[in-house]
Amino acid sequence: MLQAELTLFSFMRDMNAWEARCVRRLNDCAEGHADFEVCKQEGQREYAAICDKYCVHDFVVQDGYSFSDPPDYDPDNEVVVSATAQSPGAVLITTQQEFGYRKRHKYLLILEGECWKIKRKQIEIETGEHFDDPL
Repeated sequence: MLQAELTLFSFMRDMNAWEARCVRRLNDCAEGHADFEVCKQEGQREYAAICDKYCVHDFVVQDGYSFSDPPDYDPDNEVVVSATAQSPGAVLITTQQEFGYRKRHKYLLILEGECWKIKRKQIEIETGEHFDDPL
């Protein structure tokens, strides 16, 4: 399970850095220093590369992406609440954000070959309800 957690937090670090780059590019566009379409395409390429590295292909929404400022992915301020083996090749990891809305996320990671990949992400709200959260 430790390797699955390491994979998840590597994904979060890469997404955090990607969100920060997207915000910088958006600011450059707003100030007239960059072309929006070029920045959008660059963001999409980077997003696709991160998803290809860390996610099961049928999980990822390829035609769009979103980012926020401050970044929604912040591995320095999100902690593992639980990690439970669902089967020999599947782990459910629940995390708690320690910032902002303090959301809980549930990530299902599966073993593909020798690599852990994110199969599903859900948000858990205060009532205990879960909602699918596409990247």
